[in-house]
Amino acid sequence: MYGQNPATAQKLRATLKLVLLVEANPNYARMLSDMLRMLGAEQISHYRDHEEALDKAPGLLYTLIVCSHQAPECDALAFTKGLRRSNASCRKSPIITIAPEITMSLLNDIRDSGRS
Repeated sequence: MYGQNPATAQKLRATLKLVLLVEANPNYARMLSDMLRMLGAEQISHYRDHEEALDKAPGLLYTLIVCSHQAPECDALAFTKGLRRSNASCRKSPIITIAPEITMSLLNDIRDSGRS
């Protein structure tokens, strides 16, 4: 980790204990995984589409979820709605959405899909 203050590093370590990464592009997923590891991520599970991630998510308590929004293969809105309405132990975990273009309607859709 980058010469961080120990208190900040401790907080990040707790949040980055078990990360779920949903990204269709394998090269971009590798880059995101490397960045998360540099910040202190211990274990990262990568899935290429939101449906597969929804099937696998209930089994583990992910501490952070990073989801790409590239419809149709990686629909962050459908993933979040499905996860928040499921009985998965990680349904209340923070979700970070990555989108190639942000519009006001997309921001509203993201908020309405279950992010806080």
